[in-house]
Amino acid sequence: MFANLLILLIFLALTLGAGWLTVKAFRAKRLWVKNAGWLGAGILILVLGALTFAGARGLAMVYFPGAVLQMDMGDNL
Repeated sequence: MFANLLILLIFLALTLGAGWLTVKAFRAKRLWVKNAGWLGAGILILVLGALTFAGARGLAMVYFPGAVLQMDMGDNL
């Protein structure tokens, strides 16, 4: 469990780093740096964010099998 949590935290740190790179690229003065940077870092943050979300959901499903991850809206209507 410790190794899985450590890998998830590494992916979270990489996602936050990509977000920081996106902000730096957006604040750049050169147009080509700005466009290439926000496009590349933006795609990177989307991919890493999806991997982080999927990993966190997978860890929750494996280590907390009895927990309700999704609310069933059929019972609440």
